[in-house]
Amino acid sequence: MRILFCTLTVVAFALFSDGCLLFSFDTKYAKIMQRLTRCCTIGKKMGNQKNGTQAGPAMNRHERRIAQKRQVTSIVLIVLETLILIGVLIVFFHFFTKLKDRDFATEKPKSSQSEDQASGSVNVDNDNFALTCYKVQIVRDVDGNPAALIYFHFTNKTSEPLSMSDVFPPSVRQGDYDCETFATLEDAPEELYNRDLQISDGQSVECCYAVKLHDTMDTLTLTIHDNYETFTDIGSVDIPLQSKETDS
Repeated sequence: MRILFCTLTVVAFALFSDGCLLFSFDTKYAKIMQRLTRCCTIGKKMGNQKNGTQAGPAMNRHERRIAQKRQVTSIVLIVLETLILIGVLIVFFHFFTKLKDRDFATEKPKSSQSEDQASGSVNVDNDNFALTCYKVQIVRDVDGNPAALIYFHFTNKTSEPLSMSDVFPPSVRQGDYDCETFATLEDAPEELYNRDLQISDGQSVECCYAVKLHDTMDTLTLTIHDNYETFTDIGSVDIPLQSKETDS
């Protein structure tokens, strides 16, 4: 809208300036022609009185010169006005084409998508799979060391039987340490075994990974890798542990 307003303002200003220029020139030109006509009329009368009809042809040639100058001036004005109008139209259609090709409906999702990427996300929802990380729980492994259960909701929309571990293997870092994703627990939840459960045709499963922690204070960085189609990291998300409940 701002571009369209500026364009219309430029068009209006150009047309106004063009009109003022032509009006001013026509006014001055009319006054000059009136004066020349009066002078020619007076000179013609005086010449006829003194020299009979001998001065008549000379005055006619002078009038023809004035008429030719006026014709040339009119052509110049027409060309100038045409060039100004063409320039204004080019500017107008240039900005109009930009506004027409601009898809405001698709720009908003792009901005929201960039905000999601900036905040961090490992969730996936495409034609083949859906993955959502929805919970992190602090526990202890068999040696009494801290561990974390990271829960996912996994859906396989393809006809090929696949598990979450086949498609989206995770990696976890805590500070400068790489965390193992196979911590041994005494009372392992059922979701821990579902990570290798193969499903297909739109079936879903709740699964989780048991991650060995270096401590219970530093933030975890969870990264999900696409091992099915793109073979690249989908995204990463930082998970603070201070707000998580610890099970003894």
